[in-house]
Amino acid sequence: MAPEKDLLDESAQHVKSFVHSSNPNLQYIGMYSPNLQYIGMYNPNLQYIGMYNLKLQYIGMYNSNLQYIGMYNPSLKYIGMYNPNLQYIGMYNPNLQYIGMYNPNLQYIGMYNPNLL
Repeated sequence: MAPEKDLLDESAQHVKSFVHSSNPNLQYIGMYSPNLQYIGMYNPNLQYIGMYNLKLQYIGMYNSNLQYIGMYNPSLKYIGMYNPNLQYIGMYNPNLQYIGMYNPNLQYIGMYNPNLL
């Protein structure tokens, strides 16, 4: 739990500066999927995925160091961590549509967000 706490402390200091648009490497979450647009941008329950994780960069696809997406958001818990079939978000689902569709704990990310459907 120490590494997680370190990430939390480090990230908390930069929470204001690491918004999607201010990180040229991250840019838009789902930039490779036009249908995705902003994950969590319009959904208060998701908040900003990666905003609190300085080491997120590319979501799952290009970052083997992703580890815990939503680690700082109890509502998300660990995306893919408890779902072996999910693994990299969007990698096995071109349309992304329902992230966590096979993970009851995640329910349907974007289900309440018409812009993500």
